[in-house]
Amino acid sequence: MNMCLTFIRIAIIAGLAAGLFLSGCDDPNYAPESFPNVSTENPSFQFNLTDASGVLVASQSYIFDDNGYPVPEPGENLALAFFPGSPGSTLYVPAGEIVVNSRQMDIQPDTTYVFNDPGSPISFSSGVIWNVSGSPMIEPLNETLSNPFPSYILNRILPDHIKRLDGFTLYFGQGAFQNASSVVAAVHSGDKYASQLIPSNAVACSFLAEELGQLPPSESATIQVTARFKKKKILDENKNIYFVNQAIYCKKNVALK
Repeated sequence: MNMCLTFIRIAIIAGLAAGLFLSGCDDPNYAPESFPNVSTENPSFQFNLTDASGVLVASQSYIFDDNGYPVPEPGENLALAFFPGSPGSTLYVPAGEIVVNSRQMDIQPDTTYVFNDPGSPISFSSGVIWNVSGSPMIEPLNETLSNPFPSYILNRILPDHIKRLDGFTLYFGQGAFQNASSVVAAVHSGDKYASQLIPSNAVACSFLAEELGQLPPSESATIQVTARFKKKKILDENKNIYFVNQAIYCKKNVALK
């Protein structure tokens, strides 16, 4: 499986409201926030939506080739969905059958839903259509997202090596993210990620030496950039449902010294 999708775990980050931006961003308008920026959980599958009664995610993955161009990672598109029993909870409730782009999702032991079939991958090229049959806890849902997927235009070449104890600034340049409402930047090595959540107009993002120093040295680290678009729908009883389209971009085999 793609390094970008290793250690997938769907999580709501408690204590943060949707839209907060975390420390390390090169933008003076956003004050640093206290946040555990080093984790064993893939930040591309963490969502700071503490008011959510449901989150439905369509995710596609790219890797950068030797010339710096993003190419689709074969078979790595997937869909995720979860419905907290109460906002902020990590105990999830069933929502009946869920179909995305005519593909039925599988319910997991923790009552999350996943579609991930590398042999017959899902396509989001014509948009994302969600159909949720519903349950006593979640009313039926039918939603179409036809807007373009978020994208990352590589204006600056990503580095081949990073010195952990020097810290690291990831430069994007102006207008690097299209159709995105937020971005998750991360450095992954071994079983740990150092990550930052930043606004989509950010031109750079910095990782502290203290953060990178918690990652093991490696010749096969990964720089991971996830561009996200979120749409909110309010159901009866003021239940907030979020539909997320995201594109994950990875540069592999980075030397982390």
